[in-house]
Amino acid sequence: MGAAQSRIGRSGPLTALLIAAAVVAADQLVKLAVRDDLKLGEQRDLPLGFHLTRLNNDGVAFGLFDDGGALVTVGVTALGLVGIVLVAAIAGRTKLPWAGAATALIVAGAIGNLIDRIALGSVTDYLDPPRWPAFNLADAAISIGVFILVVALWRSRPEDAG
Repeated sequence: MGAAQSRIGRSGPLTALLIAAAVVAADQLVKLAVRDDLKLGEQRDLPLGFHLTRLNNDGVAFGLFDDGGALVTVGVTALGLVGIVLVAAIAGRTKLPWAGAATALIVAGAIGNLIDRIALGSVTDYLDPPRWPAFNLADAAISIGVFILVVALWRSRPEDAG
């Protein structure tokens, strides 16, 4: 592994914090722009069959348990906080390349959606691809972070874990 890749791959706490802060800020800014520009349910065409559709997700991932009210908000908040702690603990104990960046993406996505749940009572979704539930930047960050972490763990050697 080259020096540049090593510095990037084994991102330190400051790099992870900057990644997380940038993702949370971008997520909240895009959601604000969508809420300001589109009425609830309004849709605009995007390339590749995607639509920009303003939706409020009152449930959990992919709209499951929609209209669950306060119970879903409290449950998702609690699970999100536990998940953040677990992911940070796992990544913090490993020397795997990209673990810090992956953790930052997961934590930032969880925080971005948590801000919506606490402030608005639901999560603002807007990216609406064909044959897939609508999602947002925070959801994408979580998915990409989990993917990176799984690939890093799958490709790791036992000596990288310690």
